[in-house]
Amino acid sequence: MNENWLAFTPRDTVLVRDGRAFDAGTDASSESVRPWPSTVAGAVRTAYGRDPDTVRGPVLALRLPGGWRPYFPMPADVVRSPTRSRCFLLRPDPGLGGVHTDLGDGVGGLLAPPQGVEDAEPLDGWIDSSSLAVHLAGGFPAHGFGIGRKSSELTRYKAPDGPQPFQPLVDEPRVGLARTASRSAREGYLYRAVHLRPREGWAFLACCEVPEPWTAQGPAPLGGRARVADVEDVTGQSGVAWPQGPTTFPDGKVLLYLATPALWPDGWRPPLPDGVALEGAAVPAALPVASASPRQARHGRTRLLDTVSLRWAVPAGAVYLLRFPDQDSAGRWAAAQHGRALAPARAPRMDTAGFGVVLTGRW
Repeated sequence: MNENWLAFTPRDTVLVRDGRAFDAGTDASSESVRPWPSTVAGAVRTAYGRDPDTVRGPVLALRLPGGWRPYFPMPADVVRSPTRSRCFLLRPDPGLGGVHTDLGDGVGGLLAPPQGVEDAEPLDGWIDSSSLAVHLAGGFPAHGFGIGRKSSELTRYKAPDGPQPFQPLVDEPRVGLARTASRSAREGYLYRAVHLRPREGWAFLACCEVPEPWTAQGPAPLGGRARVADVEDVTGQSGVAWPQGPTTFPDGKVLLYLATPALWPDGWRPPLPDGVALEGAAVPAALPVASASPRQARHGRTRLLDTVSLRWAVPAGAVYLLRFPDQDSAGRWAAAQHGRALAPARAPRMDTAGFGVVLTGRW
């Protein structure tokens, strides 16, 4: 099996809907979301002209001289103090062990920052692959650490002239006019649509498994409204890889980081082997995800769809703290899962399209 990496650089804005109903006559605005794994999987299929065995991604990456620097959503177990000067890790709190919740059986306990840290806030933004590798290796100290563009402990990509996290995808509002079935304008039906525009040098990377060397060709469609992206094979280029995970797991403790949104049969809970304890989880709010299967035929000028499904996904950045019976079983499982989709998925082919890709670490 060959592992290829493709880079998709949008030529214009990115328009991807989350799938919830939108009526241009009654709704004032619509928002675009980052491309789903299924969006990029469709672009991969167009680039190759056929379906690869598996697509894993997308991963946002910045092109640098001589290579790439991938970025991932900030791990949900990283929080910051109210003054925003220090960051801390959420870990199981023995004092909360007796608290009863509605999470059901199989959850070991609740997570909390270190004692003495009050009103900790989630830390939004992006973390580069090298800093994420430090986190996966357990390199962030429990007593707290700083953040900053030049920090060796935790890096967020920042604008050169400001303290706020730099956003690789910038909101770009557009004004639209609804149309009739004959595609003429409907008077009075104005609406506002927010597109996403990648900053200069940013692209979406996708890891593809193909049975033999394939050649990708572009451009390929990426999102709606006839948006396209240039395609480049970046296999083997510097920085194009999943962040490295550790190889040893003392006491059988494995940290599971979700690199792409997941659609699992049990909702927010990952599918785990028997005998593995879920000691805690940091999971942001669920995301609505729609998927559609277009038919090849067209009726007039309207594209037909076989099925349209709306599901709730676990967002990328979610963190799960697991405990295996021993470190040997933890190591074998982590090595098999790192950089791959944690299956089974809630619906067929969602895992092979890139949903549920996980990275493994220790805590």
